[in-house]
Amino acid sequence: MSILMAVGALAPMIAPVAGGAVLTVASWRVVFWCLVGFGIFMTTMAAVFVPETLPEQRRLHGNGMRRFLAGAGELVRHRRYLATCSPPPSPGSPCSPTSPPHPSCCRRSRG
Repeated sequence: MSILMAVGALAPMIAPVAGGAVLTVASWRVVFWCLVGFGIFMTTMAAVFVPETLPEQRRLHGNGMRRFLAGAGELVRHRRYLATCSPPPSPGSPCSPTSPPHPSCCRRSRG
């Protein structure tokens, strides 16, 4: 736990220095590509070195991508979920809280 706390404390100090070092040799867009590379690297390291904790007898085998896509499809069919994921409407749009309710809006205030 103390290693996790040390990383949490050091990251805000190291990240701006690393970002500034990248900016000395490249544009600001490269900083984001470095973050993409770091994310891919860390995901790969987690997949390789972090063991599975679910016991073998409780694991579901086969059709993993099909189950994932079915679950994702079920999730995006829920209007309430989509309403919380979408950005708030801009002022003056038909779905703005300051304008009268519009039939195309999926968010309505319950007042």
